[in-house]
Amino acid sequence: MPRNDDAEVARAALAFSRKHDAGAFALTYLELWAPAIRAVLGQLSKRKTALFTFLVSLVDPRQRDTTVELSWRRALRPLSSIHPAESVWGGTGDDGVAKRRKLGPAVLLKKRRAAMLKVVGVPSLLEAFRAAVVSDLKAPWAFIEVLAVDGSGESIDALLPIFDRASRDRELPLLDRFCHLRQIARATPAMNALLGAAEKARGADQERTTSRRPASASP
Repeated sequence: MPRNDDAEVARAALAFSRKHDAGAFALTYLELWAPAIRAVLGQLSKRKTALFTFLVSLVDPRQRDTTVELSWRRALRPLSSIHPAESVWGGTGDDGVAKRRKLGPAVLLKKRRAAMLKVVGVPSLLEAFRAAVVSDLKAPWAFIEVLAVDGSGESIDALLPIFDRASRDRELPLLDRFCHLRQIARATPAMNALLGAAEKARGADQERTTSRRPASASP
């Protein structure tokens, strides 16, 4: 990327963030220079999504250039490692598809969970993910998975607004996703309680749907 138009880079980054996941964003904008990073943060502040909150939790644009650039890379690398984007796990071409098919979903999930365990072992990263999820009810699902892998009370507290909304509004696809977190979540009392509540809410909605179906006509 040319260094002579930081504003153009920033506008492109904002547009990219609207269309692509956080993992793809991390790969695309990892190697930016400090003035461009500051401009990108300025553009992202217009949306104030979970991605923006995550980045500003870790990158202080007031610091000197070398510090800003180092903090930026340290913030973005974990995003590419945890996100299930095609651009991260094998690429979007035929070779990437073949690689993922060969590995299988179980192996890919295991690899992603291992990456998440590394993330939750870094307090500053974990706090940034919590802040990001709290700030945005539509936070990327990979962010939610990170907090599930941590499983602590603080991480559950960050998840509760999203879970409460899903339960209140009967968002069945979202409740399903919460139920599936059991595949990767740390089995702590707080996490087990949340997953149990998700499964109970999902079951209640299934029963309600079944009860509303008209009875089959007798032959």
